[in-house]
Amino acid sequence: LHSVPEIKPELISAQALSKEVESILFLFREADNGVHSEITTTVLCTLFENLVRVLFRELELEEKARQEDQALVRFEQARSDVLKLITNADADGYDRVRKVLTTASLFSLREMLQAVARHLGLGWESYLGDIFKTWKDARNPLVHDTSRAYRTEDEWKELALNESRIAGAINVLLLKLFGYSGMMRASAFEENGYRTL
Repeated sequence: LHSVPEIKPELISAQALSKEVESILFLFREADNGVHSEITTTVLCTLFENLVRVLFRELELEEKARQEDQALVRFEQARSDVLKLITNADADGYDRVRKVLTTASLFSLREMLQAVARHLGLGWESYLGDIFKTWKDARNPLVHDTSRAYRTEDEWKELALNESRIAGAINVLLLKLFGYSGMMRASAFEENGYRTL
């Protein structure tokens, strides 16, 4: 595995996070085989999601996110209220709804990424919100259902752009974590793909 730059000590006690990031970086480099395919896109989407979850967990952002995002508090209250309403219902449909509500995570990837963005001082509206949409639009069809046999040239181009944007977002998150400031290339395939961190 390649070693990673030092993580800023004020961001976290860095030992556990360093090992996680080191593993993700190794896989990130392995995924970049120079061939743009839906396998590469799926791998990059998975690594992006994993990195966001690792940062959220290791930077211990859950409690702070609860305090900063009242929608999370309202979700918890609504879930509790609905569960109370259907507690005594016996029908199979209600039992299924109860299981879905009981296992529904308070923090979706969107909320985790928003918390990480706030913590690292990255803009949601100006950057990571668009990256989240790119990740979701690229990942969900590939993982769940997409037509593969008759992909158009424009669809292949979009796949390559999505890979570039998601890979750039991984770099942005890691560079901010390491305390980098300055210019960086957030998308290799776009003319305006540079960002200032």
